[in-house]
Amino acid sequence: MNSKGESNRSVRATRARLCGALVQMLAQMPVRQITVRELAQLADVSRGTFYFHFRDIYELLDYLEQQQLDQLDRFMDALLPRLQAPGEQPPTAVQALFEYLDRNDAICTALLGPNGDPAFSGRLQQVVADRYLRVLAPGGSTERQRYLAAFAVQGCFGVVERWLRQGKPQTAQEMAVVTWQGIRSIEQLMRPAAPAV
Repeated sequence: MNSKGESNRSVRATRARLCGALVQMLAQMPVRQITVRELAQLADVSRGTFYFHFRDIYELLDYLEQQQLDQLDRFMDALLPRLQAPGEQPPTAVQALFEYLDRNDAICTALLGPNGDPAFSGRLQQVVADRYLRVLAPGGSTERQRYLAAFAVQGCFGVVERWLRQGKPQTAQEMAVVTWQGIRSIEQLMRPAAPAV
């Protein structure tokens, strides 16, 4: 990817159009069937403009996925400190995550759906699990804690995928409450057992 002008509004606008076109196409076909010509035409840019920004479709897909990973990182920064705080109400970061998913359901559905990169969901889950364990087990995690973290993370992703696939019948607030209850339950199990007396 050409990093020149990343802060330039025109560059950002062009990349946003290319990403939008890729999302539209992923809703209809696997990435391997998408051509630069068709994508550029849908984005209303020339092929030369596409190649100024990206080497190929896969580099554009990587760029789009990295944007979503960066966004997830920001949500994790806000959410993880709250895991060990008392309270049953979901933190604003959980609701903000579902509001983000609601506003960006086309991107999320395209990337996590059958036409997206199968490895992307795994990368997202690994990022979340690693950060989750660093907060809940800062001195190093046990095998039991790693299993519980995998259970929690895959459960959260399952909730998100089901909600998106069903057309988001619940509000972002309702989904935040359900998800937070699940996270808190697992967090309780992640704590080291009290020594027997």
